[in-house]
Order: sequence, then C-alpha cells, then structure tokens
Amino acid sequence: MKFVLIPLLSVAVCQVIKFIIYFWHGGKLAKGSILWEGFWVAKFPSSHSALIASSLYLVWLNSGFNAIFGFAFIVSLILVYGLLEDKKRQGVWESYIIKSKDDELRKIVIDRKLYEFSGHTLFEIATGAIIGLITAFLFI
Repeated sequence: MKFVLIPLLSVAVCQVIKFIIYFWHGGKLAKGSILWEGFWVAKFPSSHSALIASSLYLVWLNSGFNAIFGFAFIVSLILVYGLLEDKKRQGVWESYIIKSKDDELRKIVIDRKLYEFSGHTLFEIATGAIIGLITAFLFI
C-alpha cells in the first residue's frame, strides 16, 4: 500500500506548492483556469519527478540494489529525459509560431502561455525529485 500512497502524497505536496505559487502570482478562482493552470500545467515543482523519485526510493528500500531497482532506475531516467525533451521541443515549436503572420498565435507565444504547458526544466525536475525523496523518507 505504501507503494501507492507515498508517491501520491509526494504528488499532492507538489500540487499544493503549485497552487500556492499560482495564487501568489495572481491566479484567480475561475472554474477552468484553476484546474488547468493551477494543477495540470507543467510548472514548478515537477509532480512527475516527485512521483518517480519517491517510487524509486521505495523500490530501493524494498529490494536493494538488484535487477528490479536497475530496471526501475533506467525507466526513471527515460521518463525524466522525456520531460526535458518535451520542454526543448516546445521551444522549437514556439520559434516557428513566433514567425507566423497570425497575431493571435504570436500573442500566445509572447505571453509564454504555450511554453509552460509542456515538459519541465532541469530545476523543476530536480526540485520535484527532492520533494519526492523527502516525502518518501518522512512517511516510511
């Protein structure tokens, strides 16, 4: 049961931090925006990496350094690489959109609306992983 509850708790901690930051920066209690911008958008800290790190820590505690841990570690690296790659891909996509003649599309890019919707920066991933490890360590 701890393999489910502790990783979900680490995600919840990250989401609470996202909500606090969302409201700190002037987020509003609009029905569509609070769920999307306050919860789902890829911002600081990364809930994905918190989930991965806490799960990997639990696997290590349960199994030690064996083949299962090695497999979980490699899968974790692939997932984290995907988060970084998504952010890079989004930057390339935005560079094409900014050259568009459509002012509405350009405004979305200029307002940085698209950039926050995909992937994470290395700092966001590292912070999420630290939160995941601390959460798993505290609630074992």
